[in-house]
Amino acid sequence: MNMQRKYKYILLSLGIVVFLFSFSYTTGFLKIFSAVMAVFIATLGTALVQYTSVQTEHALNYFVRRTYLSTLVLPLVLVLGSLLSLIYFPNLGLPTRLLTIGAVGGLMYAISLMNNIFLVVFERAEVIPLYRVALTWSQILLTLVSIPFFSGIFKLPVNAIYQSLIIAGTSGLFASFLWWAQEMDPEVPDIGASEELMNSLFVAFVVFVFSISTSFFPSESFLRALLVSSVLLSTLGYLQAHYKNVITKKLVVEYAFITFVFLLFVLFFN
Repeated sequence: MNMQRKYKYILLSLGIVVFLFSFSYTTGFLKIFSAVMAVFIATLGTALVQYTSVQTEHALNYFVRRTYLSTLVLPLVLVLGSLLSLIYFPNLGLPTRLLTIGAVGGLMYAISLMNNIFLVVFERAEVIPLYRVALTWSQILLTLVSIPFFSGIFKLPVNAIYQSLIIAGTSGLFASFLWWAQEMDPEVPDIGASEELMNSLFVAFVVFVFSISTSFFPSESFLRALLVSSVLLSTLGYLQAHYKNVITKKLVVEYAFITFVFLLFVLFFN
């Protein structure tokens, strides 16, 4: 009997929640095992539950095409960010820890639903009503996933340049995911692989500049992550609006204001 997709997504999310909770309260081999299993579920588990979203000839190429790699980005970064947060923020109380890990499960479920919508559009080669909603939520989920990951990266005991390179590379992957999702939109013109690559490199460069700049200020890693995530959101949103030809003065001011507010947090809350 085939299980409905929503139940598969719930099981996928619960599996990650269980191993993240185990990771936070175990030591030694069990801790390493829990981390490996959480990453394993986020990668292969995502592949298995989303595989049923593509049919016919598309399914044959699912694992070797960009399709699978695109659907893998958010789940993997979400789990890695959760593991880093649990490592570098060990003093969280039990209620906060349960709430945080539960939120990860909720985000995982939302990401699975969003990816499913994109894969259905990919399979049918036509836009469905939920596609616009999923495209809007993709930016929100990208931002929510990036915050704990960036915060954890800023905690790593390595040079700020290496931290910024990791964050910039991840931002480039986020941009690539967004272009993959957006290229199914008939209102957006095809930009080609070379232009898409240049856009991803541009996003990575902007994020790198802000990331390395904040390293000169003695601010909390979480505040730095908020600032860099807001820059990522603003850059992606601006490029997306550019290709839809909907850039307005109001849009630019809103993105600039959001970034400026988080910049003030970094400067004044040490």
